[in-house]
Amino acid sequence: MATPIWLENKQRWSLRITANGVTKEFSSNKAGLAGKKIVLKKAREYENGSLVPQNLSVKQAWDKFMSMNEKRLGSHSESYKQYEKLGRLYILPAIGGKRLNKLTKLDYQNILNDAKPQNKRIEVLSKKYLSNIRNTINVFVKFCVEYDFCEPIKGELYIPVGHPTIGKQILQPNQIRRLLEPSPLWYHKAICFMLVTGLRPSEVLGLKWSDIHGDVIQISRAVNTSGIITTGKNANARRTIPMTTFSSQILEAQKQASRGLKSEWIFCSSIGEMGCQSTMGHHYDQLSEERGLCGSLYSMRHTFVSMLKNTMPEQMVKSIVGHSVSIDTFGVYGHEVDGELKQAAEIMDLTFTKIAK
Repeated sequence: MATPIWLENKQRWSLRITANGVTKEFSSNKAGLAGKKIVLKKAREYENGSLVPQNLSVKQAWDKFMSMNEKRLGSHSESYKQYEKLGRLYILPAIGGKRLNKLTKLDYQNILNDAKPQNKRIEVLSKKYLSNIRNTINVFVKFCVEYDFCEPIKGELYIPVGHPTIGKQILQPNQIRRLLEPSPLWYHKAICFMLVTGLRPSEVLGLKWSDIHGDVIQISRAVNTSGIITTGKNANARRTIPMTTFSSQILEAQKQASRGLKSEWIFCSSIGEMGCQSTMGHHYDQLSEERGLCGSLYSMRHTFVSMLKNTMPEQMVKSIVGHSVSIDTFGVYGHEVDGELKQAAEIMDLTFTKIAK
């Protein structure tokens, strides 16, 4: 957007915008930065095709915030869904009816101070969960400040004391052995594959048989919790990992189990369609109850990292799980694994062989 100019002879700020052959002028007689901001605000309202009231309610501003995020991120993105959930459960019930420009830092802080679990089985929210609420508030306020709906918060919002830090749960060796035992549950093999490769649930479900290239597996897509195919969680998600004895055995068992379905997806649904994270999660919950396991699906990934952190170089672990770029993701396709991937495969095989015995 163009910048307003101060017309000395007319003693006012002025900004002209031309769109579709129509020129419109926005002005303010108020001197200084305040007048300039008024002109910018009027112009933004005009470009957005909506007249924004001078005293927006938090709910009105929140709707604009979510509309912007839907266009920027998509309604199926994890960030959008988190903003929607935390706004609906915590932010709007507390301040939704208040005027945005009348809010104080204490109004926002009280959202964190008064936040209670929605799940009756949980007595208190974790620090991580409250941090997510705080981050959502900060992103919302930043949006509102950018569009001149309100002034910035002065100072930082804090996390109240008395909220636990929830650690990452990992499986112990005896639990790993119980998990690897055969099971009739359809997604059991997918869960075991997560354990021996460190892949995310979405990455396991995103695998196709065409992603297997000799002794390596190409990770190039993911299936999120909404069943939407994406390119992965971040820029490092597209990578190549080595095939190990354990992962090869699981893939062969899955091939036999799904042979009649003729699906392009490795860990497909029981009718050959793209797999479902929620069903896989339910299957892990069932295995957990039957075999005395802990954690959730993501515990497979945490367990993988924990088991290898003392035997494999940190940079190599990060490359396998997609936390950094140190190998050529698309450079290794088939005939032979390069030295680094061979070394990683040997370490992974040795680690799981010791535990399995």
